[in-house]
Amino acid sequence: MALSLTRKSLWHWGQLAGFDLCWGVGVWSGLLWTQLPLLLIHLWLTPTRSRDLALLPLALAGFSIDLLLWGAGVFRFTEVPAWLLGLWIAFVWTLPHGMRWLTPWPLYRQALLGALVGPFAYLTGARLGGINLPLGDEVSALVLALLWMVLLPLMIRATGWGGEIMSHDETLLFTKWTRESTSSRAGSVSADHFLVVSCCRNAMGSLERVTLQNINDLSEMEVESHELQSSGRWHRGWD
Repeated sequence: MALSLTRKSLWHWGQLAGFDLCWGVGVWSGLLWTQLPLLLIHLWLTPTRSRDLALLPLALAGFSIDLLLWGAGVFRFTEVPAWLLGLWIAFVWTLPHGMRWLTPWPLYRQALLGALVGPFAYLTGARLGGINLPLGDEVSALVLALLWMVLLPLMIRATGWGGEIMSHDETLLFTKWTRESTSSRAGSVSADHFLVVSCCRNAMGSLERVTLQNINDLSEMEVESHELQSSGRWHRGWD
């Protein structure tokens, strides 16, 4: 168990380091193909390959936002910055893995972090020559802060799949199943099917918790209403 936890921690920290490396390589080279080896390594090692691939449209949406900022004059490039697409792919893959600790944060903390880290990343990229900011550092930082204080919480929720990627027990079961399936080359259930089942189980558990919470809230409101009515009748009787 301890060894499995260590490997899981190593994966999270290693994946986060891989994102930082992908960011640096992209800014330094300005070429998408320099990021491809790191993205392929992620796909090779990730325990949730199918779900990570399903996040690619979200990366494309983020890349489109950067293109809109380019068209609005916030950024300036000499050609289409394809490396930003690689960076967005790495980012949406990092949120549910290396940055999954952001998921339980309150909304205001996520927004504050986005307002700080978002502009910092772009300003650092400008210092390294990967991007030009024709509006100047101050105006660009303000625009990006307003954007990322909304964008980061949305991205966290969009990549969170309604909860954790997989529980620890499910991760161990998936690892054990994969090892046994590889050694025997048998079994009719696919890994993708296992992931879908796990996702459904997590979703049903979340729905059950929300439903119970709503029932408790309604019960408390009913009790408070009854107490207020009783108190009103008591005061009228006293008068």
